[in-house]
Amino acid sequence: MKLRDLLFIFIVLFVIPQAAISHHSASILFNMEKMISIEGIVTEVWFQNPHSRYYVEKSTENGKKELWEIETMSPNWFIRRGWDEDTIKTGNKIRAEGHPAQDGSNRLILRILDREDIEIYRWVRPARPIIKNL
Repeated sequence: MKLRDLLFIFIVLFVIPQAAISHHSASILFNMEKMISIEGIVTEVWFQNPHSRYYVEKSTENGKKELWEIETMSPNWFIRRGWDEDTIKTGNKIRAEGHPAQDGSNRLILRILDREDIEIYRWVRPARPIIKNL
């Protein structure tokens, strides 16, 4: 057997199956049985693959600041629906509702997003997502 044949067999047996399982289910990382809501100011927009992220500073009841990571769909998914990296900007006040991280960290996977008290994003299965541009 030639080296090229061995390389092909290696790729088929080890590389392709790993790539197939590398895209995870949200339920591994997020508690899909629970919904939480946070309000705060966007401090960073990460409009890149594989998932867009918004970083939000939230004030707690005792006046401390918490940084939250809000994960959502890919930029391409949003672009096809009329959004871009300027739809949500640093400094925007938002309310995000979604499923919290399984590990208790300040992360959630987005299901509903309000900007300036207007709902502009909703992803609740089995309904189709609602996207509104302002």
